[in-house]
Amino acid sequence: MKKTLKELFKADNIVAILYKIDPTLRESKFGYAWKRFYEKNIAPSIKEIEEKAEDARIDNALEDPKTKELLKDGNGYKYSKDGMKNLTEKIRALNTTYNEKEIEIESFISSYVPEMTEEQKEVLTGLVI
Repeated sequence: MKKTLKELFKADNIVAILYKIDPTLRESKFGYAWKRFYEKNIAPSIKEIEEKAEDARIDNALEDPKTKELLKDGNGYKYSKDGMKNLTEKIRALNTTYNEKEIEIESFISSYVPEMTEEQKEVLTGLVI
């Protein structure tokens, strides 16, 4: 089964809401299944996005003309106006690309299914229920 990262983020938001309603759910069989699902299917894409975003930050950062050292301040790298615009463009494009990227997912089935709405069940079906 394939899902877009955007669909997986929607499912993760639903699970976060369920955890907020019932904090003990995180320690249940459902919580264990979701944790495994997240680590296998969502976390690798997030790591990829973060790595590519960091590369874009480095590529657009100001550097000392003599030493070629990247310039930093207390908030991270320093950027020129054009560098910041370019970085923002690249990160937006990266987010758009990854939100629509289809991922072959591996389902994790839980023997315990918490109380949820039909819409929530529909989103989580095939993922952890």
